[in-house]
Amino acid sequence: MKTKSYTKAAEQLFMTHSAVSQSIRKLEAYLDKKLFITDKRKLIITDLAREYYAKIEPLIAQIHYSTEAFKKQKSKKLSINCMTTLCANWLIPKLDELIEFLADTEIQLITLGRKANFDYDDVDISIEYGIDSDFNNKNKYKLAEGELILVCNNRHTGKSCLEIISQQKLIYVDDKIRIDDYLLWQQHNNILAKVNKKNCF
Repeated sequence: MKTKSYTKAAEQLFMTHSAVSQSIRKLEAYLDKKLFITDKRKLIITDLAREYYAKIEPLIAQIHYSTEAFKKQKSKKLSINCMTTLCANWLIPKLDELIEFLADTEIQLITLGRKANFDYDDVDISIEYGIDSDFNNKNKYKLAEGELILVCNNRHTGKSCLEIISQQKLIYVDDKIRIDDYLLWQQHNNILAKVNKKNCF
């Protein structure tokens, strides 16, 4: 109606000329009324088409504005990262309570298998463990204290930790999440630095 041209209407609607023409023919067949008259030079809009458009134009505009407003609405989502074992044994049992408290928010649990990088990962909250210095310049809240305990094979029963460690050819840590635990344990127990040469991370 506004363009008075199939070609211009097709450009605005990102459709082909034939698609616009076919849509109009279908509408005319549905209404059993002639809306446009075409000749070689121009498109003639009938009085019936003008009357029809005047009635439906406000409805079309309302649909457009409502659709745009709906698209701009951001759904509330809270993404939480934590270790798999912690998620299964601690967080999931508390999930119903969390969902009830945040009834209008979609809760998404993520197990990255590592500490979250808030600059790149789509994560809002990450439940992690470490020493205080690991969380400098971060908005943090301590949930609980933790304790690192070194365990060994039964055949080492009765030996001191230093004796056990010094007898090992290689101490290998292969866990991205717990990569620093052994070094922290050594520091806390004042294990000699020369023993560290056997560490492989």
